[in-house]
Amino acid sequence: MLYIPGNNPAMLQQGGVYGSDSLLLDLEDAVAVNQKDAARILVRNMIRSIDFYDAEVCVRINHLSTPFGLADLETI
Repeated sequence: MLYIPGNNPAMLQQGGVYGSDSLLLDLEDAVAVNQKDAARILVRNMIRSIDFYDAEVCVRINHLSTPFGLADLETI
């Protein structure tokens, strides 16, 4: 499994080329608090438009007890 920060468009775009069985697009620890809203939208749009070459795509959301968790679920 390849972990990719959800706020890094270049890494998200290239995630599938490494041949990983699965990709974890991280919205939690890898993303600073002031970038969480933008990262959430970026990850959603990348899932819709990028070819991940048959890799399983997972999204690591923030815990539901945080102000970000529910918004992560709704957007993704």
